[in-house]
Amino acid sequence: SIDKQGLELMADGSDFVPIRATIVDKNGTKKVLAEEQVYFEVEGPASVIGGLTNFANPAKTSFGTATALIKATHVPGTIRVKAYVNGLKSDQITLISQPVKTKMNFDIDYLNNSKKIDETKIVIQQNIKEELPRDVKILQEEIRRLRLELVGKDQDLMELRSNPQK
Repeated sequence: SIDKQGLELMADGSDFVPIRATIVDKNGTKKVLAEEQVYFEVEGPASVIGGLTNFANPAKTSFGTATALIKATHVPGTIRVKAYVNGLKSDQITLISQPVKTKMNFDIDYLNNSKKIDETKIVIQQNIKEELPRDVKILQEEIRRLRLELVGKDQDLMELRSNPQK
């Protein structure tokens, strides 16, 4: 699930908001022991701040939650952010970046000629994973499923210990 509170974004090229994705079970209970890599995809006039080199995307969960910083461009519009973990149900949120009401002081030519983020590294990593033999993929999926099952049982045990029946 994605935290949908307090999300206002100005299209000034530097405003950003944190988007938090939380691992939950089928009942919506947060799984605080889950250790997953959450991938964030952005569609529209925004981007994720960071990438593979600083572990921003994908982001590893901490206490079942992963956070990405979504930065607006200087163009207002609709932004869709999707968070997903391989093998789990994804979630998405829609943001609207509002136009700036004051005159912006920046050089559009400088902006257009600035170094852009190289997003091909993420695609390359995904392609390498897809080239694994089928039996390796099956075993990896089984390990991931068993880890999730173990996390669920550990969390259930923690909840029983913290809420003893009287």
